[in-house]
Amino acid sequence: MQADRTGNRRSPDELWAGLIAEIAAMPDVVANLLREHQPDEAGYCRGTGCGTAGRGVPTRRWPCSLHALASAADATLRAGSTPPGP
Repeated sequence: MQADRTGNRRSPDELWAGLIAEIAAMPDVVANLLREHQPDEAGYCRGTGCGTAGRGVPTRRWPCSLHALASAADATLRAGSTPPGP
């Protein structure tokens, strides 16, 4: 794999797994993200900043990326497994 301009040689999947591991290490953060990032009546995220131009993607339907990240971390925690490492 070729490095990007920052010298990173990890794939997007490896980077995502690293984020999951970081978030899974903070169960209270996982719970807060899952609670706050829920869909509204129109199917958009109610989370702070989601759907706000400049802070989120106002045209992107739920689940937002933060909910997806928290869901993956929650699944890791529920499985009782060690979060995947970078």
